[in-house]
Amino acid sequence: MKQEYAPKRPFYLQIYQELLAQINQGTYPPGSKLPSEKELAEAYNVSRITSKKAMDTLAADGVISRTPGRGTFVLERPEAPQTPPSVPGNRLIGVIMEKFSSSFGGGLILGIEQECARRGYVMALRCTYHSKKAEVTAISQLLQLGAAGLIIMCVYDETYNPSILKLSLDNFPVVLVDREMSGIPLPCVTTDNHNAARRLTDFLFDQGHQRLTFVTAGHSFNTSTIKERAQGFAESCLEHGFLTDRGDWITNLSNVDRIPAPKEAQQKAQADREALKRYMEKHPQITGYLAASYDVGYLVQWAARQCADGISRQVVCFDAPEDIFWPEPLVHIRQNQEEIGRTAVDQLLERIQGKALSGMTYIDYQFIK
Repeated sequence: MKQEYAPKRPFYLQIYQELLAQINQGTYPPGSKLPSEKELAEAYNVSRITSKKAMDTLAADGVISRTPGRGTFVLERPEAPQTPPSVPGNRLIGVIMEKFSSSFGGGLILGIEQECARRGYVMALRCTYHSKKAEVTAISQLLQLGAAGLIIMCVYDETYNPSILKLSLDNFPVVLVDREMSGIPLPCVTTDNHNAARRLTDFLFDQGHQRLTFVTAGHSFNTSTIKERAQGFAESCLEHGFLTDRGDWITNLSNVDRIPAPKEAQQKAQADREALKRYMEKHPQITGYLAASYDVGYLVQWAARQCADGISRQVVCFDAPEDIFWPEPLVHIRQNQEEIGRTAVDQLLERIQGKALSGMTYIDYQFIK
């Protein structure tokens, strides 16, 4: 297990946090007008895009109102409910998961629950299913229940969730799992996805495959976890003399684990399978596939078996249910989910006790073949 530290905050986030602090301190009271995007860009020596992103984040947080032709004004905000103090008698830990499945998430929750029980805490779970709005609601509900701290697998979008940013600014105990929020000083417990992806890619080259591609669901491609796996894949390809063309990567699968209606799920899965089969027939030179998750790997393997061209294709992936039998099991990285969960609880309790923590904690994984 090793620890690293997060980089500097993004510029838009620095502007957001400074403006929010000034609003909370009364420099800009309710009803007052804020500087324009142009004025902020000049004051902070950044682009208009950056200053706009900062203002959009404040608006999403319900702090300001933006009216074309009039400007940006500070809103009158209702008094927020007081969060119960983190005292020894407050024994509730809130857990917010984007989702979980038989291949990933179940072991993580088990590790969290077992460690909470061992340490005398109760776990309350909420799932967001990729919805930032649901994540905001979950945070609010758990705080109202009196959670002493939160463990969060955060939803990713173009901007960070303002509710999590506020928790960080307020120094409320939060620990992230699986994926980091770059530039936010919150501790994160995860797997070294970069090196794990390199190891899977090296294996494909060792098996004789000379042309490879990376496969993931479209909604997850912007998460820090998938970005690290993609970077590890690309670096391994370069070291083996293959300059992978990202235009040939498959990054638009729907991934049916998003819990749509059953009929819709079947239709999306079938569309993904057919799209993968067409891709393989169009790119016969690509014989090695790194799937960013088990769910995607399953679809890729199905498509490979349906091709009638006689080409031998191999799929590797991250995670796999331990209780499933396949005639041809996939080589995969098995994350130590339970240890990630236990470590997250340990770090959260340290935060509750007042210890300052930040940066990445990597938990060892297994290479299964």
